Amino acid sequence: MLYTYKKWQKNLLVMQIILSFLGLLDSLYLSYQKINNNEVACSTFGGCNTVINSNYAYLIGIPLAYLGLIYYLTLLLVIFFVLINKKTLWLKLLTIITLSGFLMSGYFVYLQFFEIGSICIFCMFSALVSTLLFITTQTLYWSIKKSG
Repeated sequence: MLYTYKKWQKNLLVMQIILSFLGLLDSLYLSYQKINNNEVACSTFGGCNTVINSNYAYLIGIPLAYLGLIYYLTLLLVIFFVLINKKTLWLKLLTIITLSGFLMSGYFVYLQFFEIGSICIFCMFSALVSTLLFITTQTLYWSIKKSG
């Protein structure tokens, strides 16, 4: 099914592009630091290095920062297709991806507070971005579904 966007819906997609780009920059910084074995500049809570060097900072042996790069690049690509193609398939895919990002971010926040005992401000920023992406995607999806 094809659909047309209202101005506020296009603005949501633009917001998603900006958020995804910010998340990508965050992941790029953490990935760069990880590749070069550098300390992460983390003054607010001071726990970034503890978090990104913990056993929880890997998923099947891959640093979460690298997976963040894949996540945000994939989002940018899918958002582009949502804007250009205007088929509900792409919007459904965006909904699934942002839901998975939101759920994983919630789990990672839990790990920081209750398992690792340290907070990484860059990781929390990524969680905030993932939450906002999920909310804006849900808003867009349900407004389009409701209208037709």
